[in-house]
Amino acid sequence: MRLNVFMVLFLLALLIMLSVLGVRSVEVKEESVEASVLEHAWQRFPHASEIRVVNTESKGKDVLVKLAVSYNTTTPCPSLFIYYYLYPSKGFLPTPPQVVVANCTSFSSLLSFKEQAVLVSHKFVSLDNATPLAFFEHGHWVVVWSSDEGCEKVVLNTDGSLVNVSETC
Repeated sequence: MRLNVFMVLFLLALLIMLSVLGVRSVEVKEESVEASVLEHAWQRFPHASEIRVVNTESKGKDVLVKLAVSYNTTTPCPSLFIYYYLYPSKGFLPTPPQVVVANCTSFSSLLSFKEQAVLVSHKFVSLDNATPLAFFEHGHWVVVWSSDEGCEKVVLNTDGSLVNVSETC
């Protein structure tokens, strides 16, 4: 009888310990997925200007990570490619990247990424050798172009239409 009580208590303690450790490992996994994927992405695309996680989605025991890989982000003509990574089982999926911006062409009329906003906004800028900084604010894309001559701020709707251009930055 005493042995049965001991076994039940031992199994109960073991189950509690495993459940706590199991939850902890899932939390650590979720926190480290993006960092691990980004590290692998920088190894695969060492000449990229920027690599960022667009979103993540659970796929059973794996996490599908959507990555944006950008090149030439300080120019009027950046490039942007979307890659998918299945963590931890497969790594980069063997599908061609989704080309969002390349060769000074955006392949979507909807501005979903800052690289698209930079490309579209450049035609409204009068500065030479300007460097862009793009961000999304209050439902609009804002691209600030800076050079030795000054700066210009271009505000765009998500459909690419111009809201305004100002020299106040």
